[in-house]
Amino acid sequence: MAYEIFYAYTTTTTSFERISFSIWFLLDFTFAVITILATRAPGHRSPVVKRMIIGVLASLAFFWRVANIWPDEREQLTAYWTGLALQFPIGWGSLYLLLKKQDTKGHGLEIW
Repeated sequence: MAYEIFYAYTTTTTSFERISFSIWFLLDFTFAVITILATRAPGHRSPVVKRMIIGVLASLAFFWRVANIWPDEREQLTAYWTGLALQFPIGWGSLYLLLKKQDTKGHGLEIW
């Protein structure tokens, strides 16, 4: 979620791009809310929400730091590499779980 927030305002040049990134963030946010509501009992949601907020803020700080260490025009290069760094372990981890469990439970094959 932090990726969509940070790069919505650093890499975009048009309102359409900003709106697209913002919609993607809202989709992520909605998915997170539905997941928390569906998987956590009402008394146990607060720690998960706190961790999520802290994770998003920490990730925003990380992206800001990376963009300052390796500045480029509209952070295009850092957006590409940080996006790749995020997707690589997620994709391979999901593939590993799919092969290990021989089950698509919790995973959509179309994501790959």
